[in-house]
Amino acid sequence: MFDNDLNNLFKTYNSIKNNLDGNENYNLISNNCIDFVSDFLEKSGVNGIKLAGTPKKNLKKIKEIAKDYKTPLIIDLNNNGVETLPYDFGVLFKFNGEKTGWVSPSDALLVMDKNSDGIINDSSELFGDDYLKENGCFALNGFDGLMDFDSNNDGFVSNDDFHWEYLKLWRDKNSDGKTQSEELLGLSKAGISSISLSYSFSDYVDENSNQHKLISEVTWIDGKKQILLMWFKQKI
Repeated sequence: MFDNDLNNLFKTYNSIKNNLDGNENYNLISNNCIDFVSDFLEKSGVNGIKLAGTPKKNLKKIKEIAKDYKTPLIIDLNNNGVETLPYDFGVLFKFNGEKTGWVSPSDALLVMDKNSDGIINDSSELFGDDYLKENGCFALNGFDGLMDFDSNNDGFVSNDDFHWEYLKLWRDKNSDGKTQSEELLGLSKAGISSISLSYSFSDYVDENSNQHKLISEVTWIDGKKQILLMWFKQKI
């Protein structure tokens, strides 16, 4: 199954590109690779790319789309689905763009304060494609990054696992993209008992052009709610 994750997509496509490196005259159409690559892009949830010409030109098109989105994990706090803000709301955060789509104040980002300074400094402390795993590689997606915390390998991250206490919710109540001390809350204090690492794919794009891509479940003391990997629209 193809993973709906841009980082994984780019690694695979980079492999294709590297195998063809140095041959600028290679044409995907004339060499009958176009159907394979187009099908790969479609199944990966990446639309709007017309493949033609050399592999390097096509790779550039894919990377341009990558710059338009960033991919954190968000937890639904009020059981009505994850809600977002548009990039033109004006939230500034240390992604690639000047402005970014963002989580609404009613829901929360899953975070890890890696340097214990009480602040979520940049996207390396969110669970997305900028999260650096223990093996020194960037996560393929937020759930892949979260696998570092599944110490008993049961497919869930819970208070039975080591380092559970380092995971926190960041509810950006004033939507300023900056962390205030009262906005960070430990998962157990919030009432969360586990997060499933099994996810399903979604093609839903909300009214703010943020894409809801990978969906899983969070178990709370009072029931189950949603966690999903979001593609935040960026203003470059």
